[in-house]
Amino acid sequence: MNILSHSSTIFRIAAVLNIVGATSALVAMPLHLQIFYGRNSTDVLVQFYHYNFWAIVLIMGFGYLTLARNPAYNRPLILIGSVGKLTAAISWLILYFVNQASIIVWGGILYDGLFGLLFFLIYRRTASPE
Repeated sequence: MNILSHSSTIFRIAAVLNIVGATSALVAMPLHLQIFYGRNSTDVLVQFYHYNFWAIVLIMGFGYLTLARNPAYNRPLILIGSVGKLTAAISWLILYFVNQASIIVWGGILYDGLFGLLFFLIYRRTASPE
């Protein structure tokens, strides 16, 4: 299987999942915090960082739609997406193992980890345009 021949589909799937996930987290923050972390928070800083994190996830979702059109011309965004997804996966993994997140974060760990690795493979196999 040549990953480059499927890269547009990979970026479209990531775009949809990011956009849907971010929109739901932004619209229903108390529910999201309860499901993912077993608590709600009225702390302004928690809410501030929650909204900012998910706003970035939403923006990256639209970036992945751009990537789907022509990955070779957007290599830096592929690398940024890969690093971001792997960082999110590691962060959720840490939160889970220090008992600060529920088992549902494994969905995010697996999604972000897998797509982070796929993005990195695409990045490595996509030549810079001349």
